Amino acid sequence: MTGFSSQSQSGIVAGAALTASQRPAVRVTDAEGNPVTGASVTFRVAGNGTSGYLTASDTVATAVSNVNGIATVGAWTMPGPSGTSTAIASISGVGDTVTFTVATTAGAVSRLRIDSVVGGPRTLSTTAGATSTITITAVDAYNNTVTSYAGTKNLTFSGATASPAPNNTVPTVNTTAFGTATPISFGNGVATGTMRLYRAKTDTISVS
Repeated sequence: MTGFSSQSQSGIVAGAALTASQRPAVRVTDAEGNPVTGASVTFRVAGNGTSGYLTASDTVATAVSNVNGIATVGAWTMPGPSGTSTAIASISGVGDTVTFTVATTAGAVSRLRIDSVVGGPRTLSTTAGATSTITITAVDAYNNTVTSYAGTKNLTFSGATASPAPNNTVPTVNTTAFGTATPISFGNGVATGTMRLYRAKTDTISVS
């Protein structure tokens, strides 16, 4: 048994499912190199899910070799966050195994997430007029932090309203009013800011 698909891949997005051409595949042959049809091949990843899952939530899957001796795992979904995942193919009674490794990374920025601290929670209780520190994280479609997102970005915050009349004090981030472009400095996909809300009510804060 030998590897048929690539045994070492990189650049796959953490949390994504491998495409058909990316999935682990082996070629099963006899001692003379002839393809073996109908051989049952077992694919395994770590039982604790650190290397993702094969077919739904399973860490073990089987595939049967076709007329060309090729057996391909039905699915492999990468774990998050980014790292290296390993799958091993074996046949009962055969000493040889084939190892496949996939190095994952974050994808493109999909959205900016606001938390009260890095990684959550996303609910913040504060006193009207008091300052609160918020964390803004650039994440991809699978909620991985995009560490390459760096530098100063002009972001606009929305969702909170001004205090009641006669004050009509507008909420701010880093002293810049909501609805106005605010320079925010990111490093490794994460930034912090100081938010001040003035109306005593529940708001959903957004950033773009």
